[in-house]
Amino acid sequence: VSWSSCCKQVDKIVGRTAPTDFLETVRELAVMHHPQTGVGFLRAYHCGQRLAVDVELTAPGGMMVADAAQIARELKCKASRMVGRSA
Repeated sequence: VSWSSCCKQVDKIVGRTAPTDFLETVRELAVMHHPQTGVGFLRAYHCGQRLAVDVELTAPGGMMVADAAQIARELKCKASRMVGRSA
């Protein structure tokens, strides 16, 4: 095991931010997910060998909470499938 490979693994353990192209892909997925929602906050970071994604959606004030929650759950499923392929 080389020192270089150890350093790369440590970066993943300590939560290094995901690559920019991955962040852009996740942002596009979230923006295109539903016409009434937007992205308020997005981050993705290494968590061991995988990537963790945190997205905050914005919704119109008149939207029912149950509807917004369903939209968020659907986005979570899409993002989980994507993270599984990209990690």
